[in-house]
Amino acid sequence: PREEQRLFPWFVTLGTALLFIAHPIHTEAVANIKGRDEILALLFSLGTTYLVLRAWHEKNNNLSYLAGGLFFLGLLAKENTITFLAVIPATLYVFTSAKTADIIKLTIPTILGFVAFMIIRTSILGFDMGTESREIMNNAFFGMSSSEKLATIMFTLGKYIQLLIAPITLTHDYYPFHISKMSWGDWRVLLSLGAYIGMTVYALTQFKKKDKIAYGILFFLATLSIVSNVVVSIGTNMSERFMYMPSVGFCFVAAILLYRLGKFLSKKEELKVSDLKMPIALLGVILLLFSLKTVHRNQAWKSNYTLFTTDIKTSKNSAKLRNAVGGEIIAVALQDKNEESKQLVGISDPNQKKQKEQEIDNRFKSKVSEAIVHLTEAAKLHPTYANAFLQLGNAHNYLKKYTQAFDYYNKSLTYKTNSTEALNNLAITYKD
Repeated sequence: PREEQRLFPWFVTLGTALLFIAHPIHTEAVANIKGRDEILALLFSLGTTYLVLRAWHEKNNNLSYLAGGLFFLGLLAKENTITFLAVIPATLYVFTSAKTADIIKLTIPTILGFVAFMIIRTSILGFDMGTESREIMNNAFFGMSSSEKLATIMFTLGKYIQLLIAPITLTHDYYPFHISKMSWGDWRVLLSLGAYIGMTVYALTQFKKKDKIAYGILFFLATLSIVSNVVVSIGTNMSERFMYMPSVGFCFVAAILLYRLGKFLSKKEELKVSDLKMPIALLGVILLLFSLKTVHRNQAWKSNYTLFTTDIKTSKNSAKLRNAVGGEIIAVALQDKNEESKQLVGISDPNQKKQKEQEIDNRFKSKVSEAIVHLTEAAKLHPTYANAFLQLGNAHNYLKKYTQAFDYYNKSLTYKTNSTEALNNLAITYKD
C-alpha cells in the first residue's frame, strides 16, 4: 500500500487513543467508583464492534455470536450500550465493503443479546420506564415549561462540546441550580442549537459517501442521545462521566482534523511522515495540556472532603453540593475532634488538659459554623430541601443551640414527614 494508505489509519488510530487516554473529562468516570459502569459499557461495546469487524474480514460467524455475548454483558453494565445497535452497522458501512444483507446478518447476534437483556429486565422491572419525580433533586427540570426544559437541555448539550474542546473548569456536580433555567433568548442556547444542527446536517449528507468525520459525528450523537435528556429523563442536567462513551467519537474527529491539517499545510494529496510534523507537534501540545489538567483534577478526587470543598468553588449554586459540603465538613470535624481527644489521655496536668480540651472544642465549633454557612445557602437555594434542614438541626445541636435545632428539625419534618433520622434527632435534642 501507498504510504498515504498506511499513514492515515496509523495517525488517526493512535491520535484518537492518545486523546481519549489523556482527556481530563474522563477523570470522574475513572476516579469515581460510580464510573465503573461507564468503563465496562464502553469496553464491551468497543469489544463487540471489534469482533463484528473481525467476523466480516475473517468470514467467521462464530465471532459475531461471541460479539453478541459481549454486547449482552455491556448492557448488564449500563444500558447506554444499546446505542451501539446504531454504531455497529454504521461502522460496517463506513469501514468495510459489506452489503446491507451482510450488515444485517452480522448485527443479528447483537440484537439477540439486546432481546435477552430486555427479557431479563422486563421480568424484574416490567415495562415501566419510570415516572418523573416531583422533587427537583431527582428531576432537574421540575417546574420548568416545555420551552424552558428544551432550552436548558440544549445549553447542557453545548456545555458538553465546550468541555470536550476546552476542559478548563470541571466539577462532579451539575445539579440545580448550578445549571440555571435557560430560555431560547440566551445566545449560548442558540449557539449550541446551531452547532448541533450543523453537525447533524454534515453527518447526514456526508455519511453516504463514507466520510470518516461524518461517522465520528454520528458516533458522538448516537452515544450522547441516551444521556442527553432528550430521549429519556436522566434525573440531572448533565454529568462529565456521561461523556466517557461519546468522547470516542469526538477524539476520532479531532484526530482526523489534525491529519487533514497536515494535508492542508503540505498542499499534498499523498502525505509522508515529514508532512505531519505540525499536526504531531500540535497533538503533543494538546496531550501535554490534557495530561497536566487530568493529573491536577485527580487530586480533587482524593476524598469526599477534597472533592466537595474543591468543586463548591465551581458549583456555588448547587443546592446538593452545598448540602454535601456542609455535611462532610461536620463529619471530618467530628473525626478530627475524636482523634485529638484520644491524645489527651497522656496529659496528667489538669489545667493543661482543660486548655487542650477547650482548644479542640473551639476548632470543632469553628468548623461547624463553617458548615452552617453552606447548609444555610443550600436551604436558600432549595427552600423545601428536607436534608439541608436536617443537617442544620444537627449542626446547631453540636453547638448546643437547641432552640434553633428544634426549628430546623421541624422544618425538615415538614418537607419529609417520615424522616426517621429527623424524629430521632429531635427526641435526642429534647433529652439534652
